[in-house]
Amino acid sequence: EARSAMLAIACLLLGAPAVQPIAAVVGASGNVGKLVALRLSDTHRVRAIVRDASRVASFLDRPNIELIEAEVTGSDAGAPGGALERALRGAGTVVACTGTTAFPTTAWSTSGETEVTPAFLSALLAAKFDVRAAIAALDAQGLNTPENVDNLGIRAVLCAWEAGASPASPRRRFVLMSSIGVTKRTGFPFSVLNACGVLDAKAAGEQAVMEGGRSGGYEYTIVRPGQLFGGPATPSARRLPK
Repeated sequence: EARSAMLAIACLLLGAPAVQPIAAVVGASGNVGKLVALRLSDTHRVRAIVRDASRVASFLDRPNIELIEAEVTGSDAGAPGGALERALRGAGTVVACTGTTAFPTTAWSTSGETEVTPAFLSALLAAKFDVRAAIAALDAQGLNTPENVDNLGIRAVLCAWEAGASPASPRRRFVLMSSIGVTKRTGFPFSVLNACGVLDAKAAGEQAVMEGGRSGGYEYTIVRPGQLFGGPATPSARRLPK
């Protein structure tokens, strides 16, 4: 499934009328992101933006792939002159493959390795078992929650991309990996997946991309894959007619 999503994204870009000189892949250490970066490096100069370059240094060891460490979360992530803005500066195309889990897991921790169950249970107790209020408390703590990653993180990427654009290097295309169920999140079974707000956050991120495209003049594509396992490719990816 991860390879299927990668192929869908890469086909959209490789089929564009003109190849952009620089493509930035945000979240290039993930199962989908690293495959997108690798595939795009056949025809693009790629900036692979990651939190920890050591995780994919050997996998993305190609002359035209530049590994750059930058955060998409945090109050100043998208600030002009920051690491993210410098990483996106001059990139005509951006592919956002960031994401987190739908429910509290170690992926929600800032390190990606720490157990967050105690923090969630404590917040849930303080919120008198109001799940959304408990999640909001974790948002405020700066954890890698859906709101902080899939909504605010995407907005930070868009702000940094805009800050780094120039007449010589305009913004041309943004590709967002979102999720199946975004438009059906109030009904079963997607309402279960959305219990902690992951589809709400992805919908908000999608909206930011669409609004930015309309006001900023860049093309955008939103890919909504199903569950990603990081396993072998399946034949389920296909290119839709324009």
